Amino acid sequence: MRHILGQYHRLHAHQSLESALGPEEAITPMEHLPPVAWSNIASMDGIDARIELFGAHVTGQLRELDVHVTGQLAALEGNLLAAMHQSMRMNTLVTIGVLGTLTTVVSAITSMG
Repeated sequence: MRHILGQYHRLHAHQSLESALGPEEAITPMEHLPPVAWSNIASMDGIDARIELFGAHVTGQLRELDVHVTGQLAALEGNLLAAMHQSMRMNTLVTIGVLGTLTTVVSAITSMG
């Protein structure tokens, strides 16, 4: 079982050190105790491991985002191309209709004259 130093235990430890070492000498070891339990102190290895895990998580998220955005862009491109083709067909049909009408008008004018 882990023993976490609370304020009471710290005071008791300090008093024991004062009795054994003297008031001045008891301060140094007490100053080196962390203000929290040892299990809450981060090590560089622990921090590096967390950074590595976080990096892997971010990389995974970026891959998912890339797949999603790529899919969305492909769908948008398909929709845009379909709209362009439809517009070009409509413009071609209108142009053929206008040319047919102009041909009829020109033929009618030339046959009258």
